[in-house]
Amino acid sequence: MDFTTLAAMMRTLFSLFGDVRPDVHCFSMTLFGAAIKSVKHTDKKGVENQVLDSLVPLLLYSQDENDAIAEESQRVLTICAHFLKWKLPQEVYCRDPLYIRPTEAGKICRFFVPVLVRDPLKDTSIQNTSSVQQAMEKPRFKTQLGVCKLVREMKPAEINRNSKWKMTCAKKGASAKCSEQHKVRQGIKCRGKINILAQTLMYSKNTKLPIRRAAVVFVGLLSKYMDQNELSIKGTDWIQNDLREMLHDPEPSLRIIVSQALFRVQKAMAEPEPEPSVCWLRKLMGCLPT
Repeated sequence: MDFTTLAAMMRTLFSLFGDVRPDVHCFSMTLFGAAIKSVKHTDKKGVENQVLDSLVPLLLYSQDENDAIAEESQRVLTICAHFLKWKLPQEVYCRDPLYIRPTEAGKICRFFVPVLVRDPLKDTSIQNTSSVQQAMEKPRFKTQLGVCKLVREMKPAEINRNSKWKMTCAKKGASAKCSEQHKVRQGIKCRGKINILAQTLMYSKNTKLPIRRAAVVFVGLLSKYMDQNELSIKGTDWIQNDLREMLHDPEPSLRIIVSQALFRVQKAMAEPEPEPSVCWLRKLMGCLPT
């Protein structure tokens, strides 16, 4: 099968995740996993975004009340992780509902946020942030599911890895340049985290109670990883409004989880998670390309 057909088939199969017919839902995931396995090494980059898009749905559907769907979701999630060369935390395979295991759910969030929100500066060792910003303006720079991928189309002169630049960065203007790079990096990461949260929030409207509960739990836990500046610009009304609608759900357990998630979102807005202090030398070394 040629790559174009395979990619189109994967998109179609992904659209069937959550189909009301359990057999269709389960079989679509099975075929999706088989399609991932059949991707050639040279075509991996072309389907990486599709694989990344599937992670949140597969994680949530692993909480499905239908055992066959839950088990298949975990199996295909493992295939995705192998494709991406990740090692999933053992908490992903927890058999208990995650809404009664907040510690395990928190560990899963701590794993997925860093790996889904990538750092383009680290990936490309770019000499200056103007090159990053120019690349971001190109149509091939895509941000999807919080995954920032910088297409390596720059000339060798733009990607300077020699020691001369390192010595220059260590001089007087280094701190300003590093600060600018940090702002670009943080801006990209913040947008990515918001996208992850938005995708998870979408599943809080799922018709199945276990999926709604899992989605709400993750929304509350993910909110603590949101950047304060990003939250202050975009606000949290779009999150809180959706959650408040579920406070009238007839299921008591869901109402309790929603209340907890609302508290976490409001706390994240009011009290940002303090960043650990890092000495100036370590900050400087973190800006140097490797």
